[in-house]
Amino acid sequence: MALSHWWIYTIVFILLAALSFFMAPPSWLVNRVVTKFSLHPTLQSDQVTVSMDTNSVTGTTRVTGPIQVTGPIQVTGPIQVTGPIQVTGPIQVTGPLRERIVQDFNEAIFLDRFDILPRHDGPPPITIETEGAARRNTVVYALYANGHYVEVRRTGIGKPVAYRLDSRALLEHLSNRTMAAAR
Repeated sequence: MALSHWWIYTIVFILLAALSFFMAPPSWLVNRVVTKFSLHPTLQSDQVTVSMDTNSVTGTTRVTGPIQVTGPIQVTGPIQVTGPIQVTGPIQVTGPLRERIVQDFNEAIFLDRFDILPRHDGPPPITIETEGAARRNTVVYALYANGHYVEVRRTGIGKPVAYRLDSRALLEHLSNRTMAAAR
């Protein structure tokens, strides 16, 4: 029994439709796959924790307005600090400064990936930690200033990865962290 020519046209049409779908998939599907496997993702400021590890960074800062320190010491209400201050340990960044750091991280331009993790002997990094559904989904990004670029070390999923970003705003955050931490 021979196939009718309409069956052949139908099979060819279905094969061509499937082929066109795989050759040019919809943009929403491409974006979903690309963002899932991207090295430098876009972060949401409400899903991350930003901290600055000062490691005994000493600086002279003028603090105006109310300040609240989270951790073992909590100060509420207005406070006035005169003279040099010394901060030891990590400081958790909240509010508009956290949103600005995350926005600058998202707007940074990816330059290249390192094959070997670089060694950092300079000042401590700004740390961005994403909050995953499970502990194994938590990713930590450590941001280091290196000349005119920002080096990022990502840990948490798979092997640690290091890459370089171009962002003047992130470099300002990294160089002014004692000023930003006291605001």
